[in-house]
Formats: sequence, structure tokens, C-alpha cells
Amino acid sequence: MRRDATHFTVFHLILHYCLRFRWHNHCPEKVKVILDKEVSKMSPTGKKLEENASGKYYVTDACDGCGICFSYAIQNFMYSSDSSYYFVFQQPVDPREEVDIQRAMELCPMSCIKDDGETSVN
Repeated sequence: MRRDATHFTVFHLILHYCLRFRWHNHCPEKVKVILDKEVSKMSPTGKKLEENASGKYYVTDACDGCGICFSYAIQNFMYSSDSSYYFVFQQPVDPREEVDIQRAMELCPMSCIKDDGETSVN
């Protein structure tokens, strides 16, 4: 089941952005404790999303919909109907797209873009 963005309170949004931008080290101690509790409650399972195109690369349910992957590999990623997460729409078809996806993997703040090790474009 996907998280519904409408249930977030302002507090949850602040916690979400602390995670996304890795502000955890700059948060007050009280916020850190709450942040750690919230993270453990909202931990995704790491399951592969059904919408992913079959092949080497995929996105897990840990995706928070930040869109960094889409900005680096627009030809390979697509957003969900409610824009709350992204998935691999098309596997890379040439070396340039392969590099774009690998860059998106490196920059993903949730580390939810995965490579299952199958062969891909050479």
C-alpha cells in the first residue's frame, strides 16, 4: 500500500524534508528522537514496484517521489498517477541512458533505485 501524501501533518512534512535533505545532523536533539521513531514506523519494505518495466533496473516502494531520478533520466522514469513515487518506465536502450540511470541511482536520497545485476546495454 502506498503512503497517501494528504495524511501528512506539517510536522511530518518537516521530518520528511529533514530526511530527504539529510538535515538529521542539524536538527535539535528532541527532533532527532522523534525523527528516528517516525523513520522506524514508516520504513518501507523495499519491495520492487509492480509498475517497473521488466529488466535490470527497478524502483522499490521506498521512493518518496522527490523526482531526482526523473530529472537525470527522464527517458527512463515515470511518476505515478498521484505523483507520490517514480518507477522505471523504460529500461536503458543505449549507453547514454545507462549512464543516466546509474547517475540517478547515485543521487537518489532514498537509495530506492536498484540494479538486479542482469545484463544491460553494452
